[in-house]
Amino acid sequence: MLHVTGPLNTLSPTLDTPTPKTVGTSEERSCGSGLETFAIMSTRTVNLDTYSLSLLTAKEDILNPRSSTNWAIFAYDGLTNMLKLADSGAGGMAELAGKFHISKPQYGLCKVGSMETGGPRIAMISWVGQNVEEYRRTECASHIPAIKNFFKEAHVFIGAEKVEDVTEERIRAELSKVQAQAPTQWVRRSSRSTDKEELVGTNYRKTNAAMEMRLINRDSFWARAEREEEERKEEERRRTTEERRRLEKERVLKERRDAEERDRKMNEKLQMIEEQRRKQAEQEEQLRRQEKFRWEQQQREHEEQMRARLRRSESIEKAAEAAALVSQRSMNPREFFRQLSSSSSQSPTSPGSSRTGKPLRRYQRSLTDTAFIFS
Repeated sequence: MLHVTGPLNTLSPTLDTPTPKTVGTSEERSCGSGLETFAIMSTRTVNLDTYSLSLLTAKEDILNPRSSTNWAIFAYDGLTNMLKLADSGAGGMAELAGKFHISKPQYGLCKVGSMETGGPRIAMISWVGQNVEEYRRTECASHIPAIKNFFKEAHVFIGAEKVEDVTEERIRAELSKVQAQAPTQWVRRSSRSTDKEELVGTNYRKTNAAMEMRLINRDSFWARAEREEEERKEEERRRTTEERRRLEKERVLKERRDAEERDRKMNEKLQMIEEQRRKQAEQEEQLRRQEKFRWEQQQREHEEQMRARLRRSESIEKAAEAAALVSQRSMNPREFFRQLSSSSSQSPTSPGSSRTGKPLRRYQRSLTDTAFIFS
């Protein structure tokens, strides 16, 4: 819905004062001036449609007597004029006062108990911080009529720029003033309506066809503008929905690709770890084989050394025993054989001699003894 923040007569062309260098009929000039004014005002109007769902939900929570939420704060989305819900809570006016920012224009909706009636009353606070720039103050001031119309359930609308201005005592005082002025305003409105009814019959003026046509054209222009605005918003909502669906689909596909990539990397990492373990096991097995082979070779060499050492020790022992035996004998065998041969050559023997048997027997015993000694 299009919200008009200024008076209606400022948007229509001047009826009585002609403008210089005008081209076209009065109806065309009226439509052209209205379009220009509408284009200028549309850039400054507040946008209550983009986040309308959250705004309405927050307002309903505060109006609902069974809800514990008793305050909500609304702020502009960045540097735009789109109003959105910033925060809400159940801490009352004291908690709401701490949420206002010194450099931002904000709006607070709060539920306060009335001392006169005892029932809850709704207060709307227009907060413009002390550090807000002047052009932004002027722009936000033009949004107040549309915001009042949107939050029309509020009993009082209060402006504030310091935390000291946002107190429960001040809100109750303003509510008391509004309640006191309400009967007087109703009487004034009733008197105005009575005067108007009386003037209808007495002050009759002739119908101005040109004026009526201009009013009709102006109404048709605004109706067409509102219809085009609704179509534009519907198209914007449709594009937003399609864009949201596209982004959601892309997000799902991206998450799926990321999951597959993570699984692939995990499998590669597991395979690499398994390959490293296998290679490490092979290296350890090869090292064990080499160590075992070296140990067996050392054992064989040690055994060979022990055998050689044993053989050397046995030969040394045998040589020592032989030397000991040789040193213990009374006569050298060579000398014995030499003496024997010399004695045999000096004494001739005869076959019939009876003395030849004794030397032979002695010689045989000597050979036996000698053989025993050298064995």
